Amino acid sequence: GRSLSPLPPARLKEPKTRASPEVGLAVPIHLAADFLPRALQVTTPAASPPSGHNGAPTCLAPAARERRGCVLMLADRDLKRLVLGQFISALGDQFYLLALPWLALATTGSALAAGSLVALAGVPRAALMLVGGAFTDRYTPRRLLVASNNLQALLMVLFGLSVLLTLPPFWVLAGLSLAVGVVDAFGLPALNALLPRVVAAEDLEGGNLYLQGANLASGVLGPALAGVLIAATSGLLPGGTPRHGLGLAFLVNAVTFVAGVALFRRIQGSPREGSPPPTGSLLASLGDLAAFVRADRRMKYLLGLLMALGLFLSGTVRVGFPLLAERYYGGVQALGALTSAIGVGTALGTLALRLLPRPPKAWSGTVVLALFSSFPVGLMLLALVPPFWAGLAVVVVMGLGLGYVMLYLISWLQRWTPASMHGRVMALAFFFTLGLSPLSQVLMGFLLDRALRSTLLGIGSLVLALLLLAATRREMRGLERPCT
Repeated sequence: GRSLSPLPPARLKEPKTRASPEVGLAVPIHLAADFLPRALQVTTPAASPPSGHNGAPTCLAPAARERRGCVLMLADRDLKRLVLGQFISALGDQFYLLALPWLALATTGSALAAGSLVALAGVPRAALMLVGGAFTDRYTPRRLLVASNNLQALLMVLFGLSVLLTLPPFWVLAGLSLAVGVVDAFGLPALNALLPRVVAAEDLEGGNLYLQGANLASGVLGPALAGVLIAATSGLLPGGTPRHGLGLAFLVNAVTFVAGVALFRRIQGSPREGSPPPTGSLLASLGDLAAFVRADRRMKYLLGLLMALGLFLSGTVRVGFPLLAERYYGGVQALGALTSAIGVGTALGTLALRLLPRPPKAWSGTVVLALFSSFPVGLMLLALVPPFWAGLAVVVVMGLGLGYVMLYLISWLQRWTPASMHGRVMALAFFFTLGLSPLSQVLMGFLLDRALRSTLLGIGSLVLALLLLAATRREMRGLERPCT
C-alpha cells in the first residue's frame, strides 16, 4: 500500500553563481554568517532519495550533504527572487497596515472600529487557511502565490480609488478587509510551500531565515516610509488632505504586489518528482492530511506542541507582559524593555540555529524539546515576580529558545513532508501559530486579568508537562533520524 511516512523533497542542485539583477539583496541579520569559514564551503550534491509505491516518499533519512553558507545561498537566483519578492510585497503591506486603521479612525472617529477593521482580516484567514493549503497542493505553490498577489494588488487598487474619490463608509472598508483576509489564507501556505522547491533540504533553515529577515526588514522600513508618504502627499499636493495620502498608500501597496508577481513568475523551482497533486474533493484532501499526520508520530507530537504554543504564547506576551509591567515593574517603560528583550532573544535564537553546528541526529529532538522548555519554565519564573533585571534575563532566554525552536520546526516540517502535501502541512502549522492568536489573546486575557501569577504558573506547568510527555517517546529523541 501507499506509504504515508514523510521524506524531505529530493531537489538537490548545484549552486548557481551567475550574477543576476537581484544579487544585491542581503538581509543584514545574516551578514555575520558570511564571514564564517564554512560559509565558503562547496560540496557535491548527493543522489536524490528514492520513492515508494506510486511515487510516495519512503521513510528514509535525507541524503547527506553539507549546508551551504549564506554567500552561496544568495548565488541561487530562485532564492533571491523569492526573498526579494517577499520583501517588496511585505514592504507594501506596511503601507496598508498603517493607512487602514487611520482611515477607519477618520471615517468613524472610533478607536474600537479602527482596531476591529484590522482584526477582521484575521477571521477568514484563520477559517480558510487549510483550504488555502489544499489549493496550494492542487495547483502548485508558485501559481497560487502569483494569483494571490495579483488579487491583493486588485484589492489595493479598489481601496486606493475608493479613498481618493470619496471617503468610503465603514461597511465598504470592512468588506475589503475581509477580502484581504480571504486572499491571505491562500498566499501564506503557498509562500512557505514554495521554499522547499527553491532550496535543498539541508538549506531550509537558511532559506527560512532569509524570509524572516525580509519580513523583519520590511517591518522596520515600511511604516516609516508610509508615514513620510502620507504626510508629504497631504502637504504638497494642491488641495491635498490626509485622505489623498492614505489613498496613495494603498496604491503603493498595489505596485509592490505587482513587483512581487514579476519576481515570483521567474522562479523555476523543481518538479514534483513523483508526487502527483491531489485529485479528489476538498474534504478528501483534508482527510489525506489527517491520515498523513497520524501516520508519523513525530509530526503529530510536534504539531501538537505548535498548537499549545499558539494557544498560550500570543496571549501571554500581548496581555501578560503589560499586566506584569503595570502591577510589578513600574509601567510602560518596563513593558517596552520586556518586549524588546523577547525580540532580542528571538533574533539570537534564529541566528543560533543557522550559525551553530547542528546537534547529532541521535538526540536532535532532545535538544529541541529542551530549548522549547525555556518558554514554560520562563513563565513559571515570571510568576515569582523576580527583580526586574532578572525578569529581563528570563525573557531573553525565553525568546532565544522560541526563536530556535520555531525556525527549526518550520524547516523540519518542510524537510520531512512530501511535495504533494507541503501546502496542507504548512497551512496547518500556521493555523496553529497564527490562526489561534486571536483566541489566545481572549483566553489568556480573561485568565490573566483575574489571576496573573497563578495563570502564569499554571500555563507554564501544563506546557512543561506536555514537553516531558513528548520527551518520553523514543521517536522524539532523534528527529532527524529515519522513522521506524
